[in-house]
Amino acid sequence: MSEARKKDYINGLLKLPDIRNIADLLKLKLTDSQTKGLRVFIHFMEDVIGFEKILNINPDKWLKSLKIKTSQPKITFFNDHDLEEAYPLIPVNLQTFFKLAAYTGARGIHLFRALQDFKPENIQTDGDNPEVSFYPVTDAGRGNKSAFVLYFPSSFVDELKSYELPHQHPSTILKGLQDAGMPVKNLRKWHANLLLKHGVQESIVDYLQSRTSRTVIGRHYANLHMQACRAYSQTIQYFPEFTG
Repeated sequence: MSEARKKDYINGLLKLPDIRNIADLLKLKLTDSQTKGLRVFIHFMEDVIGFEKILNINPDKWLKSLKIKTSQPKITFFNDHDLEEAYPLIPVNLQTFFKLAAYTGARGIHLFRALQDFKPENIQTDGDNPEVSFYPVTDAGRGNKSAFVLYFPSSFVDELKSYELPHQHPSTILKGLQDAGMPVKNLRKWHANLLLKHGVQESIVDYLQSRTSRTVIGRHYANLHMQACRAYSQTIQYFPEFTG
């Protein structure tokens, strides 16, 4: 984003009155720059800072109220072929991060924080489904977000153990994937669609993508984990082959 555009967005946002809820937002006649600036801000709060809610409202609800006029439809869903074609074009130092995002369906900020404090010895392999491995994330839940367990193929473990973050700020990594046409937010949608397509229950998809509340996790962890490993095991064969 150019400095001129950043300045335009900031100037537009500074002119806005206090916004406490969707009703306040809908009363305003926003300029194009204000709409886009608010969308950038909400994406930043969700994807970089890691907030699940902004003023107790889901970010998706804010975004739905901030529609941008576009001359062309925006493609927001990937298919398996898109990922396979994009993989060789992704910077080499981001390819493992990209694969981890595709395998886990986790938020980019959670992946970054998990890898910041990565302890390879904490990776575990499921006893009943040895092709499935998982990594409990204890420090990635910040703000209002919560991350619990990252699930991925056991064949990916050696590569993951040897990986080191190439950048010290999450926005640099997330922008790198976005510039390659593979934003993590869209990878999450692809991951969820893949699981649902092959019969995984929506509640288990939510758990695999860390959308299940901590209260529910605390009460039903063993059962959710067992179902997640079983479902993931049955889905592994459908993940793309990343080569190139």
